[in-house]
Amino acid sequence: MQQFGIGIVTPDDIQTMFTSGEAYNFARWGRPIAPIVFGVEDATLATIKGAIEAVVMTAGHMMAETDPEFGVNLMMFFLRDWAELREVPDLDKLLPELSRAIDRLEAGQALQYRAFRFDDKGAIKTAFSFVRLADGAEDLPAETIALTQAVQAMLTWGEGAFAEAPPLAEGLEAFVVAAKAATYVGAGQKVEPSRKGAFDLTYAEGDFTYRDSYFGGTDFVGQEVVWRGDEPVWAMNYYGRVLASDVFDGATGAEVIRAALSAMYQEGRFLGGFDFSHEGYIYEDRSSGAVGQFTGIERILRDGRELYRLDYHGGVIVP
Repeated sequence: MQQFGIGIVTPDDIQTMFTSGEAYNFARWGRPIAPIVFGVEDATLATIKGAIEAVVMTAGHMMAETDPEFGVNLMMFFLRDWAELREVPDLDKLLPELSRAIDRLEAGQALQYRAFRFDDKGAIKTAFSFVRLADGAEDLPAETIALTQAVQAMLTWGEGAFAEAPPLAEGLEAFVVAAKAATYVGAGQKVEPSRKGAFDLTYAEGDFTYRDSYFGGTDFVGQEVVWRGDEPVWAMNYYGRVLASDVFDGATGAEVIRAALSAMYQEGRFLGGFDFSHEGYIYEDRSSGAVGQFTGIERILRDGRELYRLDYHGGVIVP
């Protein structure tokens, strides 16, 4: 049984992931990845590139600014309609088969399409990912789309891969959101602390276990860690403090934060920016990157005055 895209993987599962038709189909990159992204705004561009970098690091591969042969070798296109590709200059020279593929994609109302090119050893040397943001896909968080596309561009997956479960990075994000919602935000029960003087909260689902361990109260520092089995796979560090103790205290801060984060987690995410109003206070969260690698700032303001601030960063752990 798989939970959040991760679980017990059987030989049949692996065969399904790398089988197209009845043939075994597997290839990985033979060179550092130099990506370029088309069709998104600058703010979203940072999220997508952060997702690619996080997945590449998790896979133990390398990134590069440029490819010595092609300039770039991983091209991601985001569009509203497949017909837009017919207007992209010289794209047919890179992918001669694309014009025929567009007809099929339009007829099937497809949401994504990928094509790979290989070197003389069979390794990936270029990849093209096309994503049509329609039929609800445009409402998904940018980091979810980005991580999914990054995972699927790392290897030549079989037709049945991810048919019943999402890629690892997306499943990890779903678990982190569920864990956060059930612990601090959900006023979860504290457990025996893992360090002297700390306050710990835990959550578990399937193969995943989460622990939030922090010190302090009004001003505080802490760390969240996710394990898969006995192996740590993700962590986030944070430091929060009250900046205007004459008009604001930790108890009020906790009330505002819990209300804001509860609303954010209901959207199925913890990154990507969020604004919330509660009892005259303005909560702001600003972040860059995706679940695999990210930094962010959380603030509470009133009448333009910053009363509280928390800095956080984290990502996937690579042994």
